[in-house]
Amino acid sequence: MSTLLDNYILVPDERLRHETLVQAPLDIVYDTALSFDLLTMPTDHSIFRLRSRLIQASNLPLRGFRGLGIEAPEPRWKILEERHGQICVVGAVCKPWLDDSEVVPVSAETFRSADNPGFVKIAWSLETQSRGSETTKLASELRFAAIDDQAKAELRRYWGRSNLGIRMVPYLLLRAVRHAAERSWHNSRTTPLHA
Repeated sequence: MSTLLDNYILVPDERLRHETLVQAPLDIVYDTALSFDLLTMPTDHSIFRLRSRLIQASNLPLRGFRGLGIEAPEPRWKILEERHGQICVVGAVCKPWLDDSEVVPVSAETFRSADNPGFVKIAWSLETQSRGSETTKLASELRFAAIDDQAKAELRRYWGRSNLGIRMVPYLLLRAVRHAAERSWHNSRTTPLHA
């Protein structure tokens, strides 16, 4: 399903993909993934703080960041395309090695044509695929594409400094979404209905 990402970044400079199986129906997994509060996990606070130190940022938002960051008071990402229940692709044009105030959420059309010197386009997907009535494959893919050579050099330096943190965020997000969706599914099956 990542072919939907191909509409936005066909040949990425950097790419990360994580997958996990979730013991819950697709609709529960998809809804949980898009609404999950990423920063409810103490480990994610640590990762964002470490990233903040590495890039010497001062304005990293640690509240109101849900799912892919599209429900934050000031969204850092914008939905580029969604096939509800299957895949949601969000994107931004930014300088990830700088403070998050540099992140610009843009429309799909603006994302495709973005040519801001020194910037990077980032597309991020959350995908679900049914593997039976009670099992769902959940995947996350991040693609980074530098707009010019200056941005490509900065991205390489940033990737080298922050690689572990960059890799950990989507991995931890999928793990946490898996636990939350399985808990929700389990609770919905064990909670007695009241008349």
